[in-house]
Amino acid sequence: MRTNWLLYGLACALLLLGSTYYYDCKIKRVCAPAAVSAPSLTTVGPIVFEKSSAIAVIGPEFEQFKADLLAAGSSDRALQITGLRFSDESSDAAMDLGTLRAQAAFQNFSADLPIEQLKVSSDAVPQPAPEVALFPAVKFDWVALTAPVPIVQNTLPLSFAANSAAAVTGTDFPAFLQAFGPGGAQQSFEITGWYFEGESAALGQARAAAIRDAIEAQLALSQPKPNRTYVLNAQARAGAAPSGATFEAASFRWIDGLPAGGATEIAPTAITPAETAPAETDSTVLLTGYFPSNSSSLTSDADLMAQLEAFKRAAAGKTVRITGHTDSSGNRRKNAKLGQARAQALADWLRGQGAATEFVLVSSADRAPIADNGSASGKQQNRRATASVE
Repeated sequence: MRTNWLLYGLACALLLLGSTYYYDCKIKRVCAPAAVSAPSLTTVGPIVFEKSSAIAVIGPEFEQFKADLLAAGSSDRALQITGLRFSDESSDAAMDLGTLRAQAAFQNFSADLPIEQLKVSSDAVPQPAPEVALFPAVKFDWVALTAPVPIVQNTLPLSFAANSAAAVTGTDFPAFLQAFGPGGAQQSFEITGWYFEGESAALGQARAAAIRDAIEAQLALSQPKPNRTYVLNAQARAGAAPSGATFEAASFRWIDGLPAGGATEIAPTAITPAETAPAETDSTVLLTGYFPSNSSSLTSDADLMAQLEAFKRAAAGKTVRITGHTDSSGNRRKNAKLGQARAQALADWLRGQGAATEFVLVSSADRAPIADNGSASGKQQNRRATASVE
């Protein structure tokens, strides 16, 4: 009898241990080997990509991952973001997939660290991509802080280096994109990549494609994600590429029309190397309206009325570009929105006066002053919207 009780007690103990193991390991999933290594912050699970895509998919654990990653850093080190391109992923010689992936990840940290503490790079992986729908393709490492990388420091929303189609997105890129609005239900977003002397027309087309990918990466952060259709073009620009590490090399506008058959892209128009869009000069500006500080309400109808008849004659049958400008007050993000609102205000006024022409609205923010922003009178001249022929 005593032996039976001992066997019964042993069976109960084994049953209790087995139940505890099943509950902890299979349900709570907290069981672990005897030695648990510290998690590697360079193993990026919360940010994943599809094959041959630069659009980052942010997982639900990303915020905790970012908090852990930032906590591991220090003010004397920089966060190196490296985008990976696997051996069987499609690649264009003018557009590096790894760099685009690093830039997509960069957008999620630009508000948390100073620009000088963020670096982007790319790396080729000799193995094929994992055979899953989504996989990690960026890695993060804290490295010694050196002089800021010029390509990351730039203040333009979108820019390129000479002979490169890797789009560099600045800190103002989200505001720049927002300034264009969602577009109409039957409109597509036209992106025209520029190329300069010594660069090829194919590079202009690749720059347009890189911008599309950067826009899609930014839109992927929105919930819900808006859908856009695109028209990608290339256009020659007179002279050599601007000096500096990076420079503007594209233009944008909404145009009427959607692709057929549910496609996400309209076939590009023919590349015309000889076509060069003129810069806005005094001779191309047909009409100018002015604005009070921090306002999108035109200051004087009388000044505009004096210019109206000459504008109608010169603009007849032509596309008119309306550019909104600001003075240097405020930050670039605010000025991008204000410039767009001023362009819209001038277009609305012209339509109200019976101007039957096609308008293209853009914002130059504070990047094209015509007077010294150091004086009140100079700022007053810079707060304007101009109408010029395309």
